[in-house]
Amino acid sequence: MNKKNLEDGKIENVVNRSEIGIVEACEHILWGTSLLHKTTLLENIIWNENQPENTINTHESRPGRPNRLIFSDDKIKFPKDNEFNNESARAKALHFFANHELLAIEVMAKMILTLPSNMETLKIKKDIWKTLQDEQKHLLFYQTRLEELSYSLGEFPVNDYFWKIFNNVHSYESYFATMALTFESANLDFAAFYAKLFAKHGDFVSSDIMTKIFNDEIFHVQLGYNYLNNHKLEKNVWSFYVESLPWPITPARAKGIQYQEQHRKISGISSEFIKELTQYKDNFEVTERKR
Repeated sequence: MNKKNLEDGKIENVVNRSEIGIVEACEHILWGTSLLHKTTLLENIIWNENQPENTINTHESRPGRPNRLIFSDDKIKFPKDNEFNNESARAKALHFFANHELLAIEVMAKMILTLPSNMETLKIKKDIWKTLQDEQKHLLFYQTRLEELSYSLGEFPVNDYFWKIFNNVHSYESYFATMALTFESANLDFAAFYAKLFAKHGDFVSSDIMTKIFNDEIFHVQLGYNYLNNHKLEKNVWSFYVESLPWPITPARAKGIQYQEQHRKISGISSEFIKELTQYKDNFEVTERKR
């Protein structure tokens, strides 16, 4: 599949086929230039442990996107808590979250394409694919809610932060440490916090979306922890986690607003790991800022 020539008109041919190879499915998601490419739930995937890996220059290539969602250098501020009584502020927050889901979809497709493929890693890639499909559903939740509020995806500038970070991820341990045990771990706190904040301002539909995402993140975090715990060899899982993170990411980013140890406990994380995370502190103070 040629990433430069992948057009909306080709979506139907892919979706309506009874089976599709995992490489083509991920290329469809990664290089497609419409939201349909990103959100279409492709089923009946053909998996082959000897599938040749896709070669991607991660430092130059960017995912295909519709023009309105191309990465921007424009900076917009995330709404403050006391602004959530305003519908436009809630829409802006949902748009931030939607871009995070879109980035996660694209990153996961890239990881399936670029990480080593063999019999041992086949199940791992299937787990990543299942998580990717959860992220697609989350993006659709946000897209639908924004439209209900008379907004649309692409109405605000979007950044490429996650994409740039994962340019430095080249192993399964680094992927799971960064995605599951850092960004998705933090989202346990963020999702729970914003579920309450949306509800506080009477937006129970958005609150319900955040609760659904929280419940999915429990399993995503658990998947990452189990992988590191099963591959740590002679190291303890906390040390393995820390050394697997790409610069400049630190464990501080694994904690969100109103950090809750209980959120990690229900994800099956050990008490020793949780203790290390709870005590960890560095110069990253975004989640500790005054609200």
